[in-house]
Amino acid sequence: MIKLIVDTAADIPKEFTEKYKIEVLPLIITLGDEVITADKDLDISSYYKKLKNSTEFPKTSQVPPQEIEDLYRKIGADRSSIIHITISSKGSGTFNTASMIARELNNEGFDITVVDSMGYSMFIGKPVMIAAEMIEKGLQQE
Repeated sequence: MIKLIVDTAADIPKEFTEKYKIEVLPLIITLGDEVITADKDLDISSYYKKLKNSTEFPKTSQVPPQEIEDLYRKIGADRSSIIHITISSKGSGTFNTASMIARELNNEGFDITVVDSMGYSMFIGKPVMIAAEMIEKGLQQE
């Protein structure tokens, strides 16, 4: 079995991620003095309201490494293959962090592939959605 992971920057609708069991790692957003975990602390419309009323530009940070490792261990416990498609390495450290963790866990017998999407938003999301549909139809990792 193949399991997919993306981050919230992929902008995949929640209904789709739930239907196809795609794991979504939240980005951390700092807006002024407030630290927001995307999709956990606020929905998108509430976030945009806060953004509209803010005088500061938001900043993002990657998911803490331990959270990535914990997710890999959790969904890979049955030795499923994991494919993690990250936000572009040009704008985030997630790819490098996830790759380092994947190498360590692969040495323990996990099967984790980390892919740098080199993009944002639906540039990541649409191919992941297509892959999820293909996996459901029986596609195997090659």
